Amino acid sequence: MILHSNTRLEDIKESHLEMVLNWRNQECIRKYMFHNERIAMEEHLRWFHQMTLNPFKWVKIFYLNDCPSGFVQINRLSDHDCEWGLYIGNQQAPRGAGTIMGYLTIRYIFEHLLLNKIYAEVVSFNKRSIAYHEKLGFCKNGLQIREVPERDKEADVIQMCLTKESWRRNRRTVEQYIGGLNNE
Repeated sequence: MILHSNTRLEDIKESHLEMVLNWRNQECIRKYMFHNERIAMEEHLRWFHQMTLNPFKWVKIFYLNDCPSGFVQINRLSDHDCEWGLYIGNQQAPRGAGTIMGYLTIRYIFEHLLLNKIYAEVVSFNKRSIAYHEKLGFCKNGLQIREVPERDKEADVIQMCLTKESWRRNRRTVEQYIGGLNNE
């Protein structure tokens, strides 16, 4: 899937695993994860092999200017909806890369997978992620208090949702934002 000639999503391959593990173990990524401990390569390999056996999970690498820059995981919840998790792993990626990655992923979910709703869960102290999801058109639709084992405490988890219909209404706004990035 291509937004511009210099962006795309590709299926994750075994050759990506070391890079993705390095991204995932960065403190700036880990601190916002529900499981925020460092992950060993053996655990990462188990995750990869289990994921490849599951026809209801899709994992993509986001490329910007032919450089791997981000990670996307989509888990199908039903015939109509899914949940996602994503992050920019390449800390040298330019401003706006996450929005482009989100745009491509939303189009992939609604136009290729033909699903109707995307859910996201965000820990309440991750203000950037909340703002990011809202910029893409997600709405808050719940709050849950969940124990986060590695932190030995509970955390508020904001549940967010984007429907295909609300995306249709908000898509042009996101495209204008992305277009403005090219003019900076």
